[in-house]
Amino acid sequence: MGGIWILIDAESPEQVERLYPQLKVVPQRPTWLDERYMDIMRQRLHFDVDEPSGWLLSLNRTADR
Repeated sequence: MGGIWILIDAESPEQVERLYPQLKVVPQRPTWLDERYMDIMRQRLHFDVDEPSGWLLSLNRTADR
């Protein structure tokens, strides 16, 4: 199986899970992802939970701030 990997800046994994329960949070970066980390950054797959934009903004948030 595959998946889409993104980076989200947040206070905690629980904050992301509460706001976006459809996402699977992996709090520790897997070692195999180290090689692809810069690709993720270049593809702009890095988001801030407090100021969602792009792909993250398009997800339905389920909790109030």
